[in-house]
Amino acid sequence: MLHALAALQDWHKERLPRPVTVLLVSDEEVGSDSSLAITGSLAKKAAAVLVLEPSYGLQGAVKTARKGVGEYLVKVTGKASHAVLDFQKGVNAILELAHQIEKVSSFTDLKKGLTINVGVRAWWIANNIVPAEAAAQVDVRIARLKDGAGIDKKMRSLRPYNRKCKIEVTGGISPSAHGTYRREWQHCTRRPRPSHANWDGSSERPRWAAAPMGTSPRAWGFQP
Repeated sequence: MLHALAALQDWHKERLPRPVTVLLVSDEEVGSDSSLAITGSLAKKAAAVLVLEPSYGLQGAVKTARKGVGEYLVKVTGKASHAVLDFQKGVNAILELAHQIEKVSSFTDLKKGLTINVGVRAWWIANNIVPAEAAAQVDVRIARLKDGAGIDKKMRSLRPYNRKCKIEVTGGISPSAHGTYRREWQHCTRRPRPSHANWDGSSERPRWAAAPMGTSPRAWGFQP
């Protein structure tokens, strides 16, 4: 960073034509809860912004778009029992969750730039106990804003394969799709920004910024 600033000053012979602001944040990967407001405020005052996100692919494509982000928690409740003495009285929540994971994963549509990634929240339980609880964290990425409401509807339409199980789905993508939700989900309200949606509505700036580096903007070079 210091070398880049020194190079700018040297290029302009110590007289920069515009002020340069460097903003470092420590919470970008976890949702920018504390830095989002100041980042937005500084961005509005800037003529151009360079986000130091690594380039995309072997060709070094400049990232000019951002996917929308969503996060859901799918919780399954079954019934615990002893796996040997009362096996038939139990309702296996993990087994039900496995069916739901397969269903949710099928919502991925690569042609639309819509991806679903599922991670399991595990509770330790003895192997001789039929598990009564299980949950999965679902990461959703959308390239188009209009796909947000559709995937949200699918997530909230999940129904148990085993009617003895109960399913609870919380979380979301965008407040515009289904209202406001709990504090822990607020960091998941990032809308997608297509490559042509610059602050001035044009696509000139990515091309102008990429040209000196010998690269070109890439519409699908998403910032994660």
